[in-house]
Amino acid sequence: MQEQIEKFSYIPDNQNNDDLKKDKKYKIANIFLIAIIAILIVFIIVFSTAFTTMTVSGDSMYPNLKDGDKLFLQKYGYSLNYGDMIVFPRNDNGKKIYAVKRIIAMGGDTLKFDFENKNWIVNGKVLDEPYFATGYDEFYFEHDSVYTQEDLFVTGITIPKGYLFVLGDNRNIPNGGISVDSHIYGPISSEEVFGKVIKVY
Repeated sequence: MQEQIEKFSYIPDNQNNDDLKKDKKYKIANIFLIAIIAILIVFIIVFSTAFTTMTVSGDSMYPNLKDGDKLFLQKYGYSLNYGDMIVFPRNDNGKKIYAVKRIIAMGGDTLKFDFENKNWIVNGKVLDEPYFATGYDEFYFEHDSVYTQEDLFVTGITIPKGYLFVLGDNRNIPNGGISVDSHIYGPISSEEVFGKVIKVY
């Protein structure tokens, strides 16, 4: 009887090797799965921290941005240049809102408006604005502003270092509307920028 028990309880070496191989494969598969999950978690955290989306409200950037358009923003690690669209917070009668505007001048630039030809002059040169096609409303410069018309049309202004002069693309909004931007409240600090628009959809 003892011999029979030993006979049937005997495990061949090749079976041990197969089990070890299966265990090894199982462990490798588990490690691989854990690594994928960890990478996905890191990606989600980085994506949600560095990027976000917003919805356009209003016509101040028409026709390039329309009411209801979605904006894909980069919040960190970007560089800013002339013509970039940015989003930043503003105070609207005690309520925090986010505005999207376009950079037309940066810190250290001198800026003036050529009223006769309806062009912005940056550092002595006409600013090329291929995105701008609406023309100017006759009352565009008649609203309350931190600047006088002499500031903008004659002497010009200098943008402080670390600041951005931003405008809406639509400068001829029907029914007396106006893009509330830097020609009204002056330049914004680059530190106020919430994100740079990198895609519209």
